[in-house]
Amino acid sequence: KALAQHEEPPPAMLHRLGVAVMLLLEAPFLVELGDHPLPSRVPWRNLQVLLRKEKVTIPNKDEHSQMKEILAALQKGPFNQRLARHLNQRILGGD
Repeated sequence: KALAQHEEPPPAMLHRLGVAVMLLLEAPFLVELGDHPLPSRVPWRNLQVLLRKEKVTIPNKDEHSQMKEILAALQKGPFNQRLARHLNQRILGGD
């Protein structure tokens, strides 16, 4: 929620961090979708809405269950590796 409180436009690194957090929160859905385009640029206002939500985007689950589901998605291949590469290379600017 603290990340979402920054005014528009946010510093570039803060925006990239917001996109990375959004992709992690959406990992269960993104991994299940398979081979599809992953966003690298999301409007700040859209990120703010997502980051301000009280609950992560998995309905009818408590916070601990939601985090376990996100972790399971990040460990599920082959599209988990694609999501990790996308986060590292395009969003966070890694190698």
